[in-house]
Amino acid sequence: MLDYSRKIEKDALIKATVEQLARLGYPGQKTEEWKKQLENIFPSVEKGDQITAIFNPQNGTSFLLGNQSIGRVTGTEFAEAFFGIWLSTKTSSPELRSKLLANRCPPKLIQAQCE
Repeated sequence: MLDYSRKIEKDALIKATVEQLARLGYPGQKTEEWKKQLENIFPSVEKGDQITAIFNPQNGTSFLLGNQSIGRVTGTEFAEAFFGIWLSTKTSSPELRSKLLANRCPPKLIQAQCE
């Protein structure tokens, strides 16, 4: 769950997400495809809003704004990429990653083996 501490316009939220996906090494064609899907899902957020992302192997990654479903992106590759923004060893926020991974071993979806 992402808990927003400030207002962020939809376009800025999508741009930041796509930049992080590209930073992780996903090709432009793939990030552009995901960007188009996220444009139909992500809203502008206000301070205090919460977006939850839930991965289910059969259904893909579902997004909720508060308790309301706002969309879904199918496929495990997107889930690996999206959750990798925070959980990948390539994250731009290694301190946050350490805090999120209590046992320091990310799920197999993100990393096949623990170091």
